[in-house]
Amino acid sequence: MHDTIAGDHTATAIRSKLSGEVRTLSAFYFGLRMHEALDRIGWRPIELSRATLIPPKTCSHVANGRDQPSLARALQMAEVVGYTLDSLCGEVPLGEPDGERLEFPAHSAGSEWHTAIELLSAAHGLSEFARRIGRPKPTIWRWKVPPWPEPSLHTAVEVSAALEQRLHAMALGRPALPGSERQSEV
Repeated sequence: MHDTIAGDHTATAIRSKLSGEVRTLSAFYFGLRMHEALDRIGWRPIELSRATLIPPKTCSHVANGRDQPSLARALQMAEVVGYTLDSLCGEVPLGEPDGERLEFPAHSAGSEWHTAIELLSAAHGLSEFARRIGRPKPTIWRWKVPPWPEPSLHTAVEVSAALEQRLHAMALGRPALPGSERQSEV
């Protein structure tokens, strides 16, 4: 017998999808949380698609936990439903929306994410930065030189956690720099 978690996903399916990698858990939660956020505002994936201009099939797959969006699409979806990426990728119950729902969400997180990477790698030093996020220096150099590859939501969650940064602030290019007293406001 399988325990239903959300939609047609079972605990067994979730475990097999995660393949034992705990680091993917936060990114996987995004779909479950997006489904809950849509329910709270009375939307279906098709309304999310219309608001973000993301294909309906993609929105449906994300909201049902079948697929993981890119960082840019996750940011668009989060802004449209009024939550931060941190809330939608968290492991605690989803509360009330974190902010106002945006009618016209951001359509790119790529350059903003790379601004955050540039600021933090400069503040920490390249070697320390590479050590903290567990990536080799050539990967970081690739992230810092245009054209920037857009990070997956999985990579963004992993890197922001390793750097003890708020994911939403990183996606908007506003990380808290070492020595600052608090995280940047989103």
